[in-house]
Amino acid sequence: MDPLQGMRTFVAIVEHGGFSAAARVLGRSVGMVSKGLAALENYLGVPLLQRTTRQLSLTWEGERYLLHCRQILAAVEEADHAIRKGPMTSGRLRISAPVLFGHRHVAPVLFEFMALHPGIDINLELSDPYVNLVAEGFDLAIRIGHLLDSSLRFRRLGSFQLMAMAAPSYLAARGEPKHPEELPHHDCLLYTLSSAEGMGVGVWRFTDPAGGELRIKVTGRLSSNNGEVLRQAAVAGHGIALIPSFLLQGDEMASGALCVVLADYPCVGGGIFAVYPPNRHLSSRVRACVDFLAQRWAVRPLA
Repeated sequence: MDPLQGMRTFVAIVEHGGFSAAARVLGRSVGMVSKGLAALENYLGVPLLQRTTRQLSLTWEGERYLLHCRQILAAVEEADHAIRKGPMTSGRLRISAPVLFGHRHVAPVLFEFMALHPGIDINLELSDPYVNLVAEGFDLAIRIGHLLDSSLRFRRLGSFQLMAMAAPSYLAARGEPKHPEELPHHDCLLYTLSSAEGMGVGVWRFTDPAGGELRIKVTGRLSSNNGEVLRQAAVAGHGIALIPSFLLQGDEMASGALCVVLADYPCVGGGIFAVYPPNRHLSSRVRACVDFLAQRWAVRPLA
């Protein structure tokens, strides 16, 4: 048997959810796809998929083999592309991004990218908790904040500002802080999925007028793993929140619904990154997509 053809068949079955869908993508009959998988399993001496009348699921061996197959097929594709010098016009990209940032900023750019590359399929999955890129088979992830995992390969695509903000009703009732050290006496709205200190997990970071950094321990009655919840809570007058520039509604500052506090002490912002699995060969599709995102956002604060 041809091991590469077997790998392509196996990956197509998994990624497209069954034999019929894989057959359509591969341009083969369902019977040929089924025989191709059986031949691969006989070649390896282990079952890769558990088959029931209603669904397919990966065996333990299948999960491990799938990761290697994706890496090998990406490397083969890149080698072919390097020799042929032709454009990469087809393939599939599986991308992870945070929910709100993905909805507002990633998805619109990917729509443009798809229009320019009609042969490339996109699977965009939105999730605020970090996914395991290798175990879950993602080609890349868009992450915001500060990267903590040094084992990942990454490229910085842009940046965003953080602003300490509150509603006029809250400031009228509790007073406006003039220095970050006054924050422990206020209700602060805490983001629980922060990727680093200063993003809302209890330590907020500011820059003083002399350029030094201040780290302030804050507390509050409301915490959430969703930035939009905290923005809405701030507008409703429930406390002070660190709001990233990309979450602000266009008219909130102009209308006075939210006011910047501690303007003389800017918050330490964060970056926007494309993250790749470690030791994963970077395909031309991924490289083209990352280049396109970087071109659209550039390395500047993203509003």
